[in-house]
Amino acid sequence: MEVASKPRTTRSLDSLELQCPPLPHTLLEALELMHQPDGPQLDQVIRMVENDPGVTTRLL
Repeated sequence: MEVASKPRTTRSLDSLELQCPPLPHTLLEALELMHQPDGPQLDQVIRMVENDPGVTTRLL
């Protein structure tokens, strides 16, 4: 039985700082934006997405 080796990390990834808010926080923020009377403002959506690398990845 062969054991998978641990993936190697590169130095470029070592300095990467990701700020990942918990999913419920991001989800609640998105729901609040969706339920605004005039709809979400672009700058509000951008701020939410910038703070969640998972959402950013999905959008790209």
